[in-house]
Amino acid sequence: MKRNGFVSNSSSSAFVLLVQEDEHNRVLAELDGWQRAAVETESGKENIFGTECAVISEISVQDSGSWEYDVVDYEPQTDEEKRSAGNGIGEAIYTYRTKLDKDKTWRVDL
Repeated sequence: MKRNGFVSNSSSSAFVLLVQEDEHNRVLAELDGWQRAAVETESGKENIFGTECAVISEISVQDSGSWEYDVVDYEPQTDEEKRSAGNGIGEAIYTYRTKLDKDKTWRVDL
């Protein structure tokens, strides 16, 4: 589900990650349930030049301006998941990226 709004004078950033499907699944398994649901909310699947990939996108707006965010359809079950949910989708994607970056083997050669 998307939420939309508008306020003036925004600054924003956006990125797209392309991650090979097997590496994506490995990293998802390392996340808590809420983080996993948050990353899956922001991801899709594509075949990029013959390689099955997860495509993860994030648009963030700071301070004020147009905003849009997804609602994660997952009820946190543990204290750790409740902390994750309180930190938001952006933090879940940051954790995902950190786990990808630790060995640098996830990049797709196109």
